Amino acid sequence: MCPKTVLIVGGGPSGLVAAKTLLHNHRNKFSVTILEKHSTIGGLWPTSPAHNDGMLDPEMPTNMSKHTVCFSDFDWGSVDISEGGEKMVDGEGKRERKGGYVPMFPKAWQVGRYLEGYIKNFGLEGCIRVNSEVVKAEREKYGKGWRWNVEWMGPKECNGAAPSQSISNGHRKHTRHSQRFHGFFDYLIVATGFFNTPKIPKVPGLDTFRSKVKTVHSSQFRTIQALFPSQEQSDHSAGNGVSTSPPHLRRRSNKVVVVGGSMSGAEVAASLALEISSAKYSPRTQASTEISSLEVHQVASRPSYIIPPVLPYNQPKSSSSSDNNLSNPAPTFLPLDFCLYNLARRPEGPISASAGEVPEEKARATHKFLQTLLGGRQGDLGADPMMFKEEHESRPPHVVIDKRYSEFLRAGEIKLTAGRATKFGVDENGNGTITVTYEGNETIIDNVACVVLATGFEPHPALSWLSEEVKTILEVDEDCDRLPVILQKASYCHRGVPEIGFVGMYEGPYWGIMEMQARLVTRMWADDENGRNRLDDAEIAKEELENARKLRQAMKNASPGIPQAWMNDYVGFMEEIARELDIERLPLQGEGYREGPVMLARYSQQPIDEQETSAGLESIGETLRGSKEEGRLAARAAFRAMQGKWRLSRQLTSANVNFPSGTFTGTAYFHPRLPTQTGFDAEYLYIEEGEFVTAKSLRMSGSRRYVYRLNHEKDKISVWFVKGDDGLSADYLFNELEFERRGGQEGWVARGHHLCESDQYHSEYLFAFRAVALERFRIGYFVKGPKKEYISQGEYSR
Repeated sequence: MCPKTVLIVGGGPSGLVAAKTLLHNHRNKFSVTILEKHSTIGGLWPTSPAHNDGMLDPEMPTNMSKHTVCFSDFDWGSVDISEGGEKMVDGEGKRERKGGYVPMFPKAWQVGRYLEGYIKNFGLEGCIRVNSEVVKAEREKYGKGWRWNVEWMGPKECNGAAPSQSISNGHRKHTRHSQRFHGFFDYLIVATGFFNTPKIPKVPGLDTFRSKVKTVHSSQFRTIQALFPSQEQSDHSAGNGVSTSPPHLRRRSNKVVVVGGSMSGAEVAASLALEISSAKYSPRTQASTEISSLEVHQVASRPSYIIPPVLPYNQPKSSSSSDNNLSNPAPTFLPLDFCLYNLARRPEGPISASAGEVPEEKARATHKFLQTLLGGRQGDLGADPMMFKEEHESRPPHVVIDKRYSEFLRAGEIKLTAGRATKFGVDENGNGTITVTYEGNETIIDNVACVVLATGFEPHPALSWLSEEVKTILEVDEDCDRLPVILQKASYCHRGVPEIGFVGMYEGPYWGIMEMQARLVTRMWADDENGRNRLDDAEIAKEELENARKLRQAMKNASPGIPQAWMNDYVGFMEEIARELDIERLPLQGEGYREGPVMLARYSQQPIDEQETSAGLESIGETLRGSKEEGRLAARAAFRAMQGKWRLSRQLTSANVNFPSGTFTGTAYFHPRLPTQTGFDAEYLYIEEGEFVTAKSLRMSGSRRYVYRLNHEKDKISVWFVKGDDGLSADYLFNELEFERRGGQEGWVARGHHLCESDQYHSEYLFAFRAVALERFRIGYFVKGPKKEYISQGEYSR
């Protein structure tokens, strides 16, 4: 029997996992073609640090860990993400290991590299046609069933179909001599992704505003310097001595405004604030001097819980900020997906998915859980628009994920305005203005130099090539971006068009659900009686489609029960689909049957690549053991939480009469900046200023500076002296902190040592957490030598 032909539209993660599943889970049953409109595979994900023209910054880290951003049978250890590409073989020579440390949260280009490795590992190269954009797909009768008649534009050398018409249209997605191709396929998979086309809102004045004030979508944002080139860069690019700087830079406008409180809005606002902070507190350049005068503003319509990438795993049930005692000042830390997708959070019995409006009781329970992780309603940030009030807790919570965003808000370095942007304008000086409306009141943000629109994406262009007949059956609605098609539960099929499948066309966590959808679609078409139950059972189909319609209508009615992502019950969907596919969840070493995180490696399906699956499970286990037994990630959690302003009180007790004892009181700042030396992932310039009062009541002003650095791979914080000539550049190493393997009753303890000529410095840090935040911390120095002998104890509090 000839294999059934399948066309997959889209070469991102969803298209690739669909192709692999069709070809490997049911060998010789399917012949697959992938059409990808861009010149590279990967969808949103760039495949190199140099690929900077897509919709993701190549350097942006994922917001879930590498254990979630992967597929079940291809481990990150098999991916070559090293710059040099050197290969390594493990000690027993059983499987090839690739070069390069894989971060816990890989960068976007590293995810693209993962997808390249996935293609090679499963031999998908021959299936893929790049620079090939589908323009029409129609169903037509064929024998006793249906088939797809598909047309696409592709380069002249495209094989697999005969050209029906040659065109030359100069469209950027096609080569100059593009041709129109057509082909017939038994089945069609839509894997074009939900984040297809940047959405520009229809707001009065925005069109004129965009023509006069620099405006970009968040998918286009990379750096402030790209938005505001320095005078030197501008003159160089002009080549004739005439400045090409945007005219608003030569006026008084200095506000960069992020419109939108979504995940990307928080990421962009934090990235902007980091660049400005770096310009202020790094060695000076002309560009940094210009950037340092800018301000970051953000418009957000609702409060969001701000979740850092690393969370406490064993936090007690109550972490209210009103508690005076720290019930667990030294929690173990794990990536956020280990905490959010923990099976132990679910009640006994079969776990099923919830999709649709969230009941009030469940909404309140979710708020309570998030407040436990974060230490309260976020009132301590001092940013009222981000503080949750009791009346908010009857509705599903909204979250954003970023490691710096909360502390920039606390410091006032991101200025938040509650409401929606309802009007854009330009004043008589050519500066931008934005009117923000909240609960009937208007606030005007003036002197706007630039706007970043974090306003989401439109999925409809990704469906425009479907025939009107098919779109009618699927109830495609261009007025509903969140639910553009009506599909049955798990969003992969529709009984009215059984020859089409969907992978990745939904709101919610990806990767795991994508692979599960690919398995469902494959089984549905593999002449498997069980696989067609959902299509053949008219009552099941009717109920599921009606539920989707009700959900869409609730979205249009702006129902308060609609969650941030309507398919966000990752644990529920993974468990429910696994039962439907007869997949038994694999155990994790050291974890109970209903414990540990839901990770795709635990849901491998036959045929299993035992080495890859074992490697994935072992990698998850290593992360769990590293946290529980070695204190891994505590340094990262402490470093993140140190950011910003602190009250400092230091007691100095000297045994040397020539070295006075006394008390220093003042303020300490940990100013974040971009790393100034390779090999480090985060950096602060530490500045303390205050007054020292000796035991004999002599008063003198004092200041001190260090550079604090974090290395993710070593999981260590290091402290460096600062050069005296500029007070900004790191000099030589002071000490490197070694965290204890387990937290103590008062908090996490870290120690370091430094020999300064003949004086020995022993340092001891104590970090006392309340959930993700530091309640306080202490730095002690014990110094002994021929010239010095003293003890210094510094207490830091907000």
